[in-house]
Amino acid sequence: MNAAHLHLLLNHVPILASGFALFFLLIAGIGRSGRHLAASGEILLLFALVTGIAAYLTGEPAEDVVEGVPGVRASLIETHEQRALPAAAITAIAGGLAVAALLARARRRQPAPALARMVAVAALLSFLSLSYAGHAGGLIHHPEAGGGPPVTGETRGSE
Repeated sequence: MNAAHLHLLLNHVPILASGFALFFLLIAGIGRSGRHLAASGEILLLFALVTGIAAYLTGEPAEDVVEGVPGVRASLIETHEQRALPAAAITAIAGGLAVAALLARARRRQPAPALARMVAVAALLSFLSLSYAGHAGGLIHHPEAGGGPPVTGETRGSE
């Protein structure tokens, strides 16, 4: 396993974790007994933060692996990098808010409604920014994700 493989294994996890966190937080906000769902969403945001840090830290080594691969454009890697840093910062804020809410729960109190809303909004922003960065990363080696033709060793329709 090389750095690019590790990065690819890790980078999907924070996107999915923040998406599920958002789902749990929204469902918790609708129902009357959503305390456990909300706590689960907050824990998932922390998981998104930890795995996001790991994905971010493996990005540069992954770049070193794919730089010379045919069809990989440096401009796409740069776009991915430019989107990854704000996504990491937003996810860190979401994780911090989730910790505040979890600490309030640990003291056997419900988090203030404003804090609960802030956690949900942060989860949404985290999911959107991570997805935006992830899409740019996918385009590095999957041009079909952006509407372009897939990269293959053969040309179709030239018979």
